[in-house]
Amino acid sequence: MAVATPRDRQHETLPENHHQDRAVLYSNGTVTPLGSIGANCNITMGINDHGDVVGRSSSRCHGNRSPLFYGDTTQRAFLYHNAAVYDLNNLITTSGWTIYDAAAINNNGQIDGTEILNGQYFAIRLDPVPQQPCSLQGGLCFFAVPPCRVLDTRNADQGPAFGNEDRVVTVAGRCGVPLTVTVTQTTGAGFLTLHADGTTPPRTSTISFQAGQTRANYAVGALSLAGDGTMRVYANVSGQSPRVQVILDVAGYFE
Repeated sequence: MAVATPRDRQHETLPENHHQDRAVLYSNGTVTPLGSIGANCNITMGINDHGDVVGRSSSRCHGNRSPLFYGDTTQRAFLYHNAAVYDLNNLITTSGWTIYDAAAINNNGQIDGTEILNGQYFAIRLDPVPQQPCSLQGGLCFFAVPPCRVLDTRNADQGPAFGNEDRVVTVAGRCGVPLTVTVTQTTGAGFLTLHADGTTPPRTSTISFQAGQTRANYAVGALSLAGDGTMRVYANVSGQSPRVQVILDVAGYFE
């Protein structure tokens, strides 16, 4: 069972409008701070069986009293979901409304709260919007992610540059499957091939290049069949001292 505690007050020696209320989640003997949406005072009001927590956040702490008593207009409702805390006002599409308080959340994700419009307060129910079905490609769904760089051999902690070699690159735990491969500072003509760790490089190349070129190409790189989140980058560069800098960026993954 998970219990959201209203607050862990630290105000014994501080003025009332300067103490802090910290929202925490207590589960199986562990206390987890929920974080904040930028304000000092965070009060939990409700929790569901999935561990989602709702409450209110304000720059002034009022305990369980209504902030209206103090003329506080900074209060906003928050949602804690999947180890992250969100301002509910950033999750709605309706303009002009300010979600002021969130009092409860059920197992369907519906939230009971209060919002302000033109100086008037209204009781509301927020319903989650179902995610749109993904487009299937070979039985897998594609999910976009914020750009994430998993390899840049120009950096000292990720180098050196590739020569003629087949090197393992760890992807899982950093981001998803690399979809963009960039080469630069090439000393000769050659090519790169992305392939799953534990497999033989295929006869096709992911990107080819000439000496002195900087090029980029989109690709889908498979991860290790062992499930350890690794892939290999095979480099083939001509010349006496073959060298190419490699940059891998992620834009999404298949699942």
